[in-house]
Amino acid sequence: MGLDIYTYTAEQHHKSSTFSAAEDAVWEEYSELYDEDYDAFKEKLDAATEGLEDDTYTDVPSKKYPEHLFSRRYLRSSYNGSGFDRAVPIFTGNPEHTLEGIFAGTPWITDDPEASEYPGGTLDRSAIPFLTETVIPRAQEVAEALRNSDALTATFISPNPFINPSEYPKSEEDAVKVAREVLARHSDSSFDSFGTREGTFFTKGLEILAALPGQGLFNEQGVYLVFKATDEGRDSYVQSAEIVVEFVEELIDLINKDGSVYVSWSG
Repeated sequence: MGLDIYTYTAEQHHKSSTFSAAEDAVWEEYSELYDEDYDAFKEKLDAATEGLEDDTYTDVPSKKYPEHLFSRRYLRSSYNGSGFDRAVPIFTGNPEHTLEGIFAGTPWITDDPEASEYPGGTLDRSAIPFLTETVIPRAQEVAEALRNSDALTATFISPNPFINPSEYPKSEEDAVKVAREVLARHSDSSFDSFGTREGTFFTKGLEILAALPGQGLFNEQGVYLVFKATDEGRDSYVQSAEIVVEFVEELIDLINKDGSVYVSWSG
């Protein structure tokens, strides 16, 4: 799961909204039929949506980084440690350096009852000054802070609750032996790190600067390894922040073209 931000043109949003409204009307009136007589329910659903199109967004790759996950019409932050909103504030030391922080205060125009929970909605020409004078500079600030950061981050290592403590290594020699065996079995791994029942392993190694005893999300005891990220790892987030600027520029282009644009922001 994660945070997904999609851009829909005015036409795409109109088509999708019209289709969804027709579907919702059928569900509201005939929801009992779904279990009692699915064929009859499906017939009413098909009739209500005939000729309507549930349009989807059109992806537009970044001009600077066309192979990146972020694009001119899509941004994403997963909830794990590598997600933009989790990782970037650690790199920069600023909790506001997130996608939510970058877009905070954007004048969304929406009738969506969930708008108070998740940002998003329609943007028209009145939003352009805020986008150009506030949102773009924020994204540029995040990119610059990442470039100038010390690239320090951390990961939490805790015992495996499904392993008997008697199975843990009892000495430095035991630990090195286990690590050699596991890394040898996963020598063809394409990931920078991976986890097994034995622990967490780093295929490219880490420049560890500190090991701090601490507690995890569920108050479990463990150790925080503070390490220096690779240049490649940090640069990926720099690129993400730079693409956020392109994302906003695309919003402005679509507003100027169509009068409005719709941004779907899901958590």
